[in-house]
Amino acid sequence: MKNVRIDWKIQVAYYQKFLFTVISVFLSIVLFILTFVFETLNHFNNFELYSNLYTIFKSLTSLVFVVMMFYSIYKLNFKRKIQHYFFMVFVLFCFAGDVSINFNFLAGMIAFFAAHIFYIISCFFISKFPIKKILFSLLIYFVVFLIINLMFGLSIFNQDPLYWVTVNFYALVLTTSLVLSIFIYMDKQSLYALFQLIAMVLFLVSDSLLMFNHFLVDVYKSDDLTVSLNFFVLLTYYISMNISSINLKKITY
Repeated sequence: MKNVRIDWKIQVAYYQKFLFTVISVFLSIVLFILTFVFETLNHFNNFELYSNLYTIFKSLTSLVFVVMMFYSIYKLNFKRKIQHYFFMVFVLFCFAGDVSINFNFLAGMIAFFAAHIFYIISCFFISKFPIKKILFSLLIYFVVFLIINLMFGLSIFNQDPLYWVTVNFYALVLTTSLVLSIFIYMDKQSLYALFQLIAMVLFLVSDSLLMFNHFLVDVYKSDDLTVSLNFFVLLTYYISMNISSINLKKITY
């Protein structure tokens, strides 16, 4: 009889988690659509109301991920480990970055930089990374540094040298997050590790498009290109955060 009660509680917890996930994902999709609509309207009309509604819906979308993260950590009964808390701070700083970047691009980048520092720390509690992997990572950093500076370097430096330093340091930590996610998947070979790797790839795509859109030389800009880039920046970032928030309970892999 006792085992039956335990099984019943497990099933109830599972369906609660499933229902909460479905509702949260649906809500984030609706808010994403509203965010993109008002961002597009603001781009073509430059109306303060559209700008304010864009900021509100964008912030609410990120808030959904924070709620999902806290639900995964505290509502479900499982043994929390130190990497869970570092991962929580990662999600919170992503929320801070997504909100603050609406008002100050540099402040948003700094918040995302801090977020990835905590993600990197959480990775070192999940898996071990030998010297060979670290040396391989250095090669990847060099390639990323070249690509960024060949594509955006002069444009960024001309706008503000501080931006150039910030972008390069941010690219370093973002690449580290991706590389560590790759190594963790290679080590653990689990579905959850694969999900987190996909999340980091989407995060990298989102930020690459964001930099391309923000620092692109004016001569290449067009309304259609800007709107398309904004759509894919939001889409890839929100899918990434949806996966990370849902996947939080399983980051031990």
